[in-house]
Order: sequence, then C-alpha cells, then structure tokens
Amino acid sequence: MKKIIILLLALLPSISFAQTLRDINSVAQKATNIGDLIIKLAIAFAILWIVVSVVRYLIVGADDEEARKKGGQSILFGVIGFFVILSIWGLVSLLTNSFRFSTTQKPSFDSVRIDGGSVPSPKGVDGGPLVPGVNGPYSGQ
Repeated sequence: MKKIIILLLALLPSISFAQTLRDINSVAQKATNIGDLIIKLAIAFAILWIVVSVVRYLIVGADDEEARKKGGQSILFGVIGFFVILSIWGLVSLLTNSFRFSTTQKPSFDSVRIDGGSVPSPKGVDGGPLVPGVNGPYSGQ
C-alpha cells in the first residue's frame, strides 16, 4: 500500500498541472507520448529481465542443473519478449508515419517554396486553381 501511495504522489504533479486538450491532434499527441513512455518502460523491463536471467543462469545455476535449465528458458523468454516489444514499437511507428500523425507543419498547397522563396501555384485561365483539361490554356476556353 505504501508503494502505491508513493507512486501516486510521484505522479500527482504531472496530473495536476496538465493542460487542457484543445483538438484531436493534441489528444493523438498525448496518446503517442503515453505509448512511447510505455514502450520505453517495457524495453527497460525486458533488458533488466535478461540481465537478471543471465545472472541466475551463471551464478545460481552453477551447481544445480534444474536451475540452469530454468535460467536458460528465462533468458530465451526475455529475448523473445524484447523482440516482440521492438516489433510492436516498429508497427506503431509504421502506422503513425503512414497516416501522417505528427506534430510537424502540414504542407500548404497555396504556394510552393523553393530555396526560401515563394512561387505561386499555377492558376487557370479563369483565375481559379488550375484543373488540367477544364480551365487550362489548352482546354478550349
């Protein structure tokens, strides 16, 4: 119970000073941040598990064949878990990049930037955006 209270007291400042969520992008960013934290903690736990398993395998299992076998299985499960965590992290990153969930500025289609300058987008003969075959120079207008 004491550990839970200490954990809650450690997390309380981050909860009480939280900002309000303004739009769906900020909700997605918060979810991404929480997911990144969970993945980092899972990777740290997997590495710790592997190190402890190696110590058990080498030190505790030095005399006992059964303990050595359990240590070897524990190392194997730790390595498998580590690669599963990395695979999930890679899939999430792939999906995030595929659907363009990021905090970078979205591209503007009003103008094209070349070497710091701005070049206006092509306009049709009627002054609106260029639609090939409809209002372009060879559309018959």
